[in-house]
Amino acid sequence: MDKYYYEGSFSNSKIIIGIIIIVIGVLLLFNNFKVIDIKNFIADYWPVLLILLGIWLIFRRKHYTTRYESFAGDQDIRSESSEANYSHVFGDFDVAIVTQDFQSGSVSNVFGDADIDLEQLNVSSGEKTLQISGVFGDIKVSAPKKVPFFVKANILAGDIKIMGEKREGFSIDKTYKSDGYDSATNRLNIHISHVFGDIKVS
Repeated sequence: MDKYYYEGSFSNSKIIIGIIIIVIGVLLLFNNFKVIDIKNFIADYWPVLLILLGIWLIFRRKHYTTRYESFAGDQDIRSESSEANYSHVFGDFDVAIVTQDFQSGSVSNVFGDADIDLEQLNVSSGEKTLQISGVFGDIKVSAPKKVPFFVKANILAGDIKIMGEKREGFSIDKTYKSDGYDSATNRLNIHISHVFGDIKVS
């Protein structure tokens, strides 16, 4: 079930990012050939982004049960639940997952920075997955200290820095495995999908 949950969520995020890249490419091409003035186009049609974002959020709610949802304002959450599902729209979002029997979860933030503390998280049995996603802002993750972990991150525009190793550019991805991950029977997969901003795992 954990594997199925991850694959559906992560694939949808990759599709959204792919569509955004195509749209940006088409707009830049039209701008180069003087078909449109991209500055005026963005000024007139930027609300379409909010409409598409709303449709995406509705689509996600049909497929995934979220235990905690908030809309606006800075939020600070401490989670002891084995099923840690949280989403936020406007504002900074701080989530500390401290459960000793993590099963699955997702953390998403749309407009604002997300700070996810996994230092106290532990997996009591098997391989589990945490999905993290964002649209605008930075994502910072404090890596687990009690369980071996694997990180896979992708971003449309920004930097990715994982345990001191950095990659920057446009439409990039990066992976990292902690010591002992391959041989561990209890371990955590962290999958991060982001659009605009920086990703840092330390």
